[in-house]
Amino acid sequence: MMTLDKDGNGTLYLYGAISEWEVNAKDLNRTLQSSGIEKGAGLEIHIHSPGGDVFEGVTIMSLLSEYATIAVVDGLAASAASVIAMSCDKVEMREGSQMMIHNPWSIAIGESKEMRKTADLLDSIRDQMVGVYKRRLGDDEDKIKSMLDDETWLTPDEAIEIGACDAKREKQLVAAMLPNVCKLDASKSRYLYQPEADEYDQRISAELTSSYDQLAKNAQEIARLTEERNELQKSLDAESANKQDLEASIAETDTALQAARKEVADLKEHRDIAVRAAESRHQPVDTTEDGRKNAPTFANAYEEYKSIEDGEKRREFFRTHQNEIFKHQPKG
Repeated sequence: MMTLDKDGNGTLYLYGAISEWEVNAKDLNRTLQSSGIEKGAGLEIHIHSPGGDVFEGVTIMSLLSEYATIAVVDGLAASAASVIAMSCDKVEMREGSQMMIHNPWSIAIGESKEMRKTADLLDSIRDQMVGVYKRRLGDDEDKIKSMLDDETWLTPDEAIEIGACDAKREKQLVAAMLPNVCKLDASKSRYLYQPEADEYDQRISAELTSSYDQLAKNAQEIARLTEERNELQKSLDAESANKQDLEASIAETDTALQAARKEVADLKEHRDIAVRAAESRHQPVDTTEDGRKNAPTFANAYEEYKSIEDGEKRREFFRTHQNEIFKHQPKG
């Protein structure tokens, strides 16, 4: 699995045995190509693998060499997986994780000549692995070969001590793990990157300003219509002969007045939705299974909300479904 952030840097997960059936170079190459990540971009590689096919591992290492890589050992980086990890530009290990290095091994069937051929191949592969490990463990090949012979397991502290790892990846809160994450968009139930959060604040602010401006305009229109109605009422009282025409004008004015008042009420409700959304961006969203099961679904909660005529029912619906209402509220 791989994701890209808005700066074009990627996060890749290599979880499973390095083999044709699980983590393999063919699938990885397809993933890198389809993701759109550019060569030289940052790529954080999370590893949890017992190792596997050494040649598959070497091919994966070659593919990853095109990027600025950080290996993060989430659980285990053993055998061929340790080769991938130590070939990266930076290596970090989580608390409790392990790295294991050992000699390559294989199964051979045949006469003595075939056995010797297999042994020579394994020695050649070991020498290639030593070449990768030397970048981090130093130039003492005898020491590295001794570690391979002993099948050496390394904790984060032990790996840091010998140079196999640069640092521990400390346990962090979600907002700290993702450096640019700072706010929760309640309408989308997801965390926002800082640039998105700034844009989110600007959008909410713009919506509030627009609502207040429109409220002011409608207040002026209500005052005008009220004055007009009062004048018509005076004319009605003074001109009984024109009573029928004036009553029709009053009814028309009342209809316009009611429409204006309704628009004001709608704008106030829209403003409240925006204010509630802005206030709730730091509140956690219930993403548990129970929360998802209990959360009602609507084709369009905003339209559902607007269709409720009873004022008390509308307010109750808003209090319990404000996130869905805001999610479906027309933008602009």
